Amino acid sequence: MVVVGQGGRLLAGVTLWHASDDFQNRVERSVAMFQGDTSGIDFALADRLPIWRAAINMFQAHPVNGVGPRAFRKAYAEHAVDGDVWVAQNTSGLHAHHWFLELLSESGLVGLLLFSIIGFKLLGMMWRHRHHGHCWSASVALMAAFLPVVSLYSLFSSFWSLCLWWVLMVFFVVVNNEN
Repeated sequence: MVVVGQGGRLLAGVTLWHASDDFQNRVERSVAMFQGDTSGIDFALADRLPIWRAAINMFQAHPVNGVGPRAFRKAYAEHAVDGDVWVAQNTSGLHAHHWFLELLSESGLVGLLLFSIIGFKLLGMMWRHRHHGHCWSASVALMAAFLPVVSLYSLFSSFWSLCLWWVLMVFFVVVNNEN
């Protein structure tokens, strides 16, 4: 295993900065987060703040069962605030870009309750089988996918959901084989 010191990381960063315009753009976008204003945060988040506002508005308008799975893009314009950048471009947010907001906006409190029940049951299974090596990798993958800071693809309709289902199936197979 190669251990790179701080000098090596600094050299790699400087090299990437000079060699890659994409890397420079990503760093500049990320640094905008620290400007201290909403526009800088929105720029760093790739214009996700209006999408998140629309998701909250959808939940507030339909708190019990949301607007329905995969209906976010259809309901977006109705729940977007005035001056929304996505509506101004004659488009809409395709999904909430955050799993918690997606659950709230598309499935409401009913979906959040069911997801929470399943989540707590899964956490209990993970805890009971924490010493099993194969279970650990699937558990870490599932927990990482649902960190509060993860802005991911749609849970209901994307390649990402397919990956999550596969990891969940691996988890269940490992748990079942352990018993």
